[in-house]
Amino acid sequence: MVNLKINPQELTHRPEQPVETGSAASRIAKGVVIKGDIAAQTDIRIDGQMDGTLYSKGRITVGESANLKGKMLCSNVDFLGRMDGDIYVRDVLSVKSTAVINGNITAKSGNALNIRSGSKVTVTGNLQNTGIKDKTHYPCIYATGRANCEIKGNVSSKGGGAVYAGGNTSITITGNIIEKQFTPVHVYEYAQGRIVGDFDTSKKYCQIYLQNHAQVALENTKELNWKGAFNGNPFFSDDSMTWFAEGDDTVLTLKNTDTMEEYKETRNMSADERVPHHYQ
Repeated sequence: MVNLKINPQELTHRPEQPVETGSAASRIAKGVVIKGDIAAQTDIRIDGQMDGTLYSKGRITVGESANLKGKMLCSNVDFLGRMDGDIYVRDVLSVKSTAVINGNITAKSGNALNIRSGSKVTVTGNLQNTGIKDKTHYPCIYATGRANCEIKGNVSSKGGGAVYAGGNTSITITGNIIEKQFTPVHVYEYAQGRIVGDFDTSKKYCQIYLQNHAQVALENTKELNWKGAFNGNPFFSDDSMTWFAEGDDTVLTLKNTDTMEEYKETRNMSADERVPHHYQ
């Protein structure tokens, strides 16, 4: 087995002794089993099984029949299969169908998880990204179009927001939300979110931003002392406002998992009827 000695922090470097793939666009077919490491300069598609480190300077496509173990390092990933191991991606990991990932996902610049319409994904591990590329903000998780997502781990971003979900998407996160430079959770257009964990964020920014028929349930051990508002700037806050809602039928539910105390706030008002609202 070749020792690739790959530094996850610099995905543009090739290993010194790569096991090269032999074509411009290579494929490991269904039924093929590989135990060892692979390095490719070009795009590669995996439909079979692999146990080892997979490196590509291009795009990796993990097909629906693929079952991978080990580590993946590449520029971009289209993911439709299963993997047990960590993924390091320079730009974006996209889920286009059904995916199961047991491991951490780190994106150097773009989305650590971009969930396409109708897709279903389960991740057991932590997700993180830097959040900014070419002065553009990218959330750690982007999901829309009837996507279904379950994360069992922390979600961390450094400037792009932790979660951006909409379009009838359902997302559940069992873990902490970590974001110090931007509004961490933005849910809109009939999307539903459930977060079982705490927020490690800056008080400078609104913590949850709800729009148009969005619903979020937050369960943790904190006291139910959040305050909401229906006017102003949703992306900036002070200690008096920690969530913001606009549009019709927005619902925020807070539950203290120690005392089992629960608070539910529902709003249904048009923009011209919107008035400031706070609660403790």
